[in-house]
Amino acid sequence: MSTDYLKKQAKNLKRLWPEFAQANGNSPSLAACQELIARCSGFPSWHAAVTRPEVYRPDQTKPIRVPTDPALRNLTAERVDGNAGNEHVLVELRHRKRALESKSIERLDQFLEANEGLFEDGGKLSADEKSSGMQRLAALCVEIVRADPDFMDGYAHLVAARLSLGKPELAIEAGQGIFDLATLLIGLQGPAQVPYYSLNNRPFHRLAHGLVLSHLAVAGAKRARLNKDFHMAQAKEVTRKMLEWWPDDNMGFRLL
Repeated sequence: MSTDYLKKQAKNLKRLWPEFAQANGNSPSLAACQELIARCSGFPSWHAAVTRPEVYRPDQTKPIRVPTDPALRNLTAERVDGNAGNEHVLVELRHRKRALESKSIERLDQFLEANEGLFEDGGKLSADEKSSGMQRLAALCVEIVRADPDFMDGYAHLVAARLSLGKPELAIEAGQGIFDLATLLIGLQGPAQVPYYSLNNRPFHRLAHGLVLSHLAVAGAKRARLNKDFHMAQAKEVTRKMLEWWPDDNMGFRLL
């Protein structure tokens, strides 16, 4: 549990306490205390708090940890064109275990097909339907990346879902590690470009885009204060790398 989260709970308690004390006196019931705790944690009610997916609870979400040693992983950055004498080589991020990757792709694709319009603004889905869908997507992506820690698109969609749910800190927690590892693998190839037109690279571009938006969201939040400069710097650094690796900028990093 983070210090920022505890501070937020304390502020909520200060705001809610007068009404609670007036309504419940010196001997509140357990049910009344549960309602108060839920509201201090940002939930509208105790029922909403205990029925929401685990991945969405900021005080209980377990971090998504990824190994940092490339030798222990199945994620690789492979040269597909060019050589050491070229100004740039073209690189693709690939998964060594294709059968495992195919299973992960199938699970994610099935969910997205069954929840068409989840990422469309102003689409057919209501706000509640979109929120519910994003919660289910986040929970699914956690399952997928725990079973397949090298599945880049799982992290990309987890970051997007958590950001959509208003949890950019959790989005960064989920995606920054795998992005940093991919950065290391790309760097081992020397001066390189990571073309968007390669289907293998698109999850990486999506992940980077989500991370920039997440860092900007944290930097822009009122609670950021001391961390604002750090998150702004992180957003700029990811943007700088992506424009260096693919100046054509299909994802529009220059516009963020």
